[in-house]
Amino acid sequence: MAIIDWREFVGALPSDRKKQLRDVDLKISTATLSRWTNGSSPGDPQYILMLASLFPEIKPSLESEFPDAFREPEEPTILQVSRPSYEGTIDDLALVAAPVSEFTLNSRLFRDIKDQLDPGGDGLLIMPVLCERSDDAKVHQLVAQEGDGTDVWRFKQFKSPYHLYLNSLSGMAVDKVRPTYFPYDRKLAPGTSLLHVEKIKSAGAFPLLRRGISIAGVLFIASVHTDFLIPARRELCRHYANLYASTLYERQFYPLDDVELVRSFDGEKEMEQINV
Repeated sequence: MAIIDWREFVGALPSDRKKQLRDVDLKISTATLSRWTNGSSPGDPQYILMLASLFPEIKPSLESEFPDAFREPEEPTILQVSRPSYEGTIDDLALVAAPVSEFTLNSRLFRDIKDQLDPGGDGLLIMPVLCERSDDAKVHQLVAQEGDGTDVWRFKQFKSPYHLYLNSLSGMAVDKVRPTYFPYDRKLAPGTSLLHVEKIKSAGAFPLLRRGISIAGVLFIASVHTDFLIPARRELCRHYANLYASTLYERQFYPLDDVELVRSFDGEKEMEQINV
């Protein structure tokens, strides 16, 4: 029996059934459902099992496109920041001069993140995105810092500042003061070739907080795998972001009330997906 394409099937549903699917079954927006059916978005893995349960006839198509979503884990996955990362960070903060410790801390943390989250070197980007104070002493934009990663993102450096705004994944995470993530292979804005974003399939932005009342920005982590950000990896990324935040200077943090990010309508300045 021929496999029924899940996108065509969902797209052909009667309007009243689509409405129930959006508003009741999945609780997603009309735009999200439209992107699924026209192929501009891969479909969020967290909804795949729900779709298969609602419509068994499209399960083979879903299994073919999202095999990891249907794979039974052998045992619960628990990921923790490595002990050397914690101990090395504490030692460097206590014993090493600031300019040197900043370099060694970043190198160690980024290396440990790569070793744990992308041991095969398939493709992982790690990039701090920090708040930038404006002339009015408020934070209206973010600026990407030198990052690291595997594959095309190894030793990523920027020759000039790249700014991000409210309508970016990092901007939303700063604005909401919580981690923000989504599958990441929708159509991207111009001016993004430097980051090789065409390879990014999922990404997360994890706030860099201090005492819950001030923020320095986010740690942006992206992968070539659509199903990369399972709950265990999200939690590990959050812990690494907290550890990275502990290495920043006090002056790099801004009171939450001073953060008033603005939207950018200039695609050349947007490094991340807009209109999420």
